Amino acid sequence: MTDPTGPSVIILRYGEISLKTTYVRTSFENRLITNIKTALKSAGLEYSVTRERGRIYLITNKIPEATKVLKRISGIVSFSSAIQTTADLPTLTEATLILTKPLLSQQVSFALRVTRTGKHPYTSQDVARHIGAAVATATHAPVDLTIPDHEIFIEIRGKKAFLFTEKHRGIGGLPVGTQGTAAVLCDSPAATLAAWYMMHRGCSLILIGTHPADTPTLQAFLTRWNLTGTPFLLDPATPEFYDRLNNLIADYHCDALATPATRDDPQETLRRLTELKTHISVPLLTPVIALTTPEVERHCKEKEVSL
Repeated sequence: MTDPTGPSVIILRYGEISLKTTYVRTSFENRLITNIKTALKSAGLEYSVTRERGRIYLITNKIPEATKVLKRISGIVSFSSAIQTTADLPTLTEATLILTKPLLSQQVSFALRVTRTGKHPYTSQDVARHIGAAVATATHAPVDLTIPDHEIFIEIRGKKAFLFTEKHRGIGGLPVGTQGTAAVLCDSPAATLAAWYMMHRGCSLILIGTHPADTPTLQAFLTRWNLTGTPFLLDPATPEFYDRLNNLIADYHCDALATPATRDDPQETLRRLTELKTHISVPLLTPVIALTTPEVERHCKEKEVSL
């Protein structure tokens, strides 16, 4: 019997990109694909990437290694390692049985989650009923649509179908490079979180440390989140600090300067922001201004951002 399953593929999903106009969506998709390729190449992984409306498909023989990289690319909402087959119902049924037989038994429940895009001689409900009955008969596993032991996802798109059992969360946001360039003044422990938020909104980053000890931390941040570039170092105690800061902003065509100011010390924060506004030549952004230090630490832990 011919194996109905095709090669394993990673399905990449994005969120708000799909809400853009056709021109903008295509531009953002292209940027996301470029970022994915750059990150995988930096990790030494071989791959191929294809795109269809609403989905990006990645084929690689290093799926565990690729998974680690994909979790840290801005713009990816979720992804799944899937088996590819055809949308022909008998073939799809056979492929699902091959996937589920090792997973299910009389003591292990399941649920089918079917989605469908395109024209087919069946509905999503038809697929769920037909394949669900076949799986239950073959494995004797009970169906539990509320809290199953295993969820079996079937995604039918045109003539293709994809089977998978897990959805890995990405960090979402927008692809880096779609929203201009932001310099980030890294003069406090909250700097990496401020930089993360700017990256998450699609900004390319120019990181500017104010102490030699900052450089390894900032370089590690760039590496961890698949960003290119090298941190800069400026001494705020020197008279030429603001001149050099403005020169960096101009040289790298930065659209804004972000600071890690928090609300721990409102008077000092206001004084510092007022001073910066007086001297810099671009808009000033404060992505963590609503947070206290304990909240910054909590957000860093949740997002796996090192302080």
